[in-house]
Amino acid sequence: MEGMGCTDTVKGLLCFYYSNYSYLCNIATRECRRLPVSRHESSSCSYHLGFDPASRLYKLLKICPVYKDYDDNILYPEDNSEFVLNLDCEILTLGVDSSWRSIKPAPWEIRSRSICFTGVLYWMEPTNLGPTNSDNHLIAFELDHEKFQIIPTPKFCYPLQFGPGLALVRTWSHNEAVICYYGNGQESGMWTEHKLDLPTSRKYRFGPVGILPDGKVVLFDEDADIHCPSKFYIYDPTDGNLEKTVICKSPSSSDFMDEGILGYKSYYEENIIPLSCLIARP
Repeated sequence: MEGMGCTDTVKGLLCFYYSNYSYLCNIATRECRRLPVSRHESSSCSYHLGFDPASRLYKLLKICPVYKDYDDNILYPEDNSEFVLNLDCEILTLGVDSSWRSIKPAPWEIRSRSICFTGVLYWMEPTNLGPTNSDNHLIAFELDHEKFQIIPTPKFCYPLQFGPGLALVRTWSHNEAVICYYGNGQESGMWTEHKLDLPTSRKYRFGPVGILPDGKVVLFDEDADIHCPSKFYIYDPTDGNLEKTVICKSPSSSDFMDEGILGYKSYYEENIIPLSCLIARP
């Protein structure tokens, strides 16, 4: 449907949404189920799918900008009166909740699509939305406790879209990238840097997009024509093998990190779970 948004793919599932309507889809089985209608009805709302490995439950988070005056009356953006922005949040635990639950609002406006690692949703947002001095900061949402937090990040970085855990690319040259891992067995809240050798080329300037389960790295060419179909490369750091692949942009995909790299990249793993197990009856 035209105008619908799409979440990231999480363990083979994804959600399409528009306003207060959302649909859960299994790519492998091509099954699609309508989820309960949420309270807020606005095209500005965004949905974010995640999986909590501790409880083995999927959760769908909805963030909806709601404009209110100082008497807590709901306004519309076209109103000329003074208003404040509340980022109202609702959450649905798939297979458990038969209706959406209201939780505490998001701490800052969220404009990007989430990525999910080890039971936490992450968003990279510009520094003028947060309290740190870095160029960007991460907003994290813990799926088990259903709480937000702000994570300071190194400067000049962007997140890998998939991999063994949360990681940022801080800088890269023609033959080397610096990957910053969050936690990674170290003290919680600490970033550790690791250098990644990239294929040497005078023709291409490679940047990492994600790391596959077998350790191979998905690369894009920073200097290439950004029009679709986009060309990407699979690089094996152990033997230096480089393979070219082509990824087409879906109609609903957004600019990658607003850097002019079109499309949104996600790692897909097949899941044949029937969606009837994830739809709670009223």
